[in-house]
Amino acid sequence: MTADGVSLVSTMEHIGFDKESVTLPQSAFERGKDPSKVVKTRDESIEKKVLDNIAQMLGEGYCFISVPAGQGGAVMIKDSMGLYTCYWEYEENSWKKIVGHEKFRCIEQRFFIEKNKVWQETDSINSLRGVSAELKDYAAGLAVAVLQKK
Repeated sequence: MTADGVSLVSTMEHIGFDKESVTLPQSAFERGKDPSKVVKTRDESIEKKVLDNIAQMLGEGYCFISVPAGQGGAVMIKDSMGLYTCYWEYEENSWKKIVGHEKFRCIEQRFFIEKNKVWQETDSINSLRGVSAELKDYAAGLAVAVLQKK
């Protein structure tokens, strides 16, 4: 069975950081109260593995992806329960792992920056270098892409 389309809306950045909750019955994910104990690393091939799997189940369809963008790297976030984790904030090099994946052709990509709680389109991912979601409630920059399976 194949799919016509797949959407990863604010998902890719969590893969490799969030683990299923074993000790926190009120949460789907294991999170910590102490930010100094949060793991800030993940497998560098996450994007390739995820997109390889999507390509395998996708017919000739499309994949829509949105991710937080900014200074890049692992960013500490505090969730709605006051617990800490990290997610990946994309910058030019890590974004290329998505839009440059060998099994997809990038049809469109767009970038947005949050200013005074209003999202505004910007010209490139590089224009987001100075922003970060570090310990904020939501992303400060956003990258979106439509990919078509080759």
